[in-house]
Amino acid sequence: MNELLQFRATHPIQRQSIDGVEWNYILSGTGTETILVLSGMLGRADTGYRMVMNFEKTYRVLSISYPLYDEISALVDGLIKLIDREGIRRVHFVGTSLGTAVGHVLVRRYPDRLERIVLSTFGIYDSKKLKQFKQFIYLLDRLPYWLIKKYFKLVFPNSLKGFDESDKKFQIAYLNDLLDLQGDKQTIMSQYRMILEMFENPTYGIDRQIDNSSILIMQSQDDESWDRNAQAVFRQAYPNAHIRLFEEGGHLREIRDEIEHIETIRHFLELKSA
Repeated sequence: MNELLQFRATHPIQRQSIDGVEWNYILSGTGTETILVLSGMLGRADTGYRMVMNFEKTYRVLSISYPLYDEISALVDGLIKLIDREGIRRVHFVGTSLGTAVGHVLVRRYPDRLERIVLSTFGIYDSKKLKQFKQFIYLLDRLPYWLIKKYFKLVFPNSLKGFDESDKKFQIAYLNDLLDLQGDKQTIMSQYRMILEMFENPTYGIDRQIDNSSILIMQSQDDESWDRNAQAVFRQAYPNAHIRLFEEGGHLREIRDEIEHIETIRHFLELKSA
């Protein structure tokens, strides 16, 4: 926790209002290239603090807190306006879970703004799973926030298999911080609705050739949030992309196996275009 607190002290949150919506983010580092980092559900700008710390000596790194949108397409449009304001023309994109959903839309709407793209820990539901997901959102929206928090705190330890005890304690403490001190029901429901929009509009009506050689997909086959079928459907959207499949590691493999995860990304970003 001390490392995170030190990071917060040295990487202040910046704020911009875009079309009446507040964006909070961290922008740090040096270099001529920029990495855009988007974390998963509940994520804040400092959720990606280790990514920022590992890359800010050689890249500029932009890490985002999710603003309040119900439409992922609107979030993506706002994101482009944000990087425009910061004078950034093109970015490498690194997304995890919900961040990957954003990347999936971003690559279809603004491919000219992207360099290399890393999409991890995600899948696309079939019709049966999508129906269940809609029912889940419907029920969740009818719960008070204290009960939603209780649900997240109950299921979260299932994602910590293979973590050592000190890392488990940190992850649980950080989740409590996100839920108790920074979170609210509106934010959580906003994020679920954005994922739902992506599932219902997987191509956004855009039949555009995507350069899959610039995309890396990373998935854990034992991910408790996305079964193998959902993961396979997502991969099919990116023929000829670079694929890294891991037999185990779960939904939080990029945290549990942090060094390997970061070095895989670093190597991919440094690949020369064919």
